[in-house]
Amino acid sequence: MLYYLLEQYYKAFLNFNKALCVNSFDITTLYYRGKAYFELGHYNKAFIDLKKVLEQYNGSENLLEIQPYHVDTLILQEKIWFNLEEYKNAIIHLSEALKLQPKNSTILALRGAMKNAVIDNSEIIKFNNVIACMLCGEGHFLRGQFKCALKNFKKALKIQPNNTIALIFYGKIYITQGELENALYF
Repeated sequence: MLYYLLEQYYKAFLNFNKALCVNSFDITTLYYRGKAYFELGHYNKAFIDLKKVLEQYNGSENLLEIQPYHVDTLILQEKIWFNLEEYKNAIIHLSEALKLQPKNSTILALRGAMKNAVIDNSEIIKFNNVIACMLCGEGHFLRGQFKCALKNFKKALKIQPNNTIALIFYGKIYITQGELENALYF
């Protein structure tokens, strides 16, 4: 777990594998290995672990132990679908999470952002709120699609000019592309 907290996801993944050799059904380990896979960009492998967490939830008698992971798992699956640009599946997972925690502000905001997405004829997603712009920008950033990420962060900044996270991503993109002068501006 320490490696995960230190954002050393590959080392975390290796340690989670060792733990799962001892107990292959440990929900906490499966959940965090799924999160490590997500951070490493291995979305299909992340889905396998997250699916195992949800399967254990469905058959468990001790719901109090598993339920927090159930909602977090659904939210993480939504993020994976979003990064894979499978927006309809993302909305489905958020709706399932909302059934369990109807007043969860994170779930409500994410689902609202996804439902406010409009696909035009060229299949380009257009968003009209900051959360949606930020999610889309982060997804493009993680895939190395910096030009698209900049467009989304720019739109987020038009809506909310002092959005610190959008400004940080703007700077990161320029640093990644070697444009230090532009990065210093942000």
